[in-house]
Amino acid sequence: AEVDRISRWQREGQKFRASIDKSMEAIRALDGEICELGCERNRRTQGISVVPVSDSR
Repeated sequence: AEVDRISRWQREGQKFRASIDKSMEAIRALDGEICELGCERNRRTQGISVVPVSDSR
């Protein structure tokens, strides 16, 4: 949906620059989250878990 909006806004000119930038940032954030979830899934299927580092304060 975000990609469709960006395409439409780009066709309509530069008056939607802020909206385009905001949507592109949302896409980047979602891509990062998808990547993290894929890595987590791979770790789980391999039986590898992430051990949290304890705070020694």
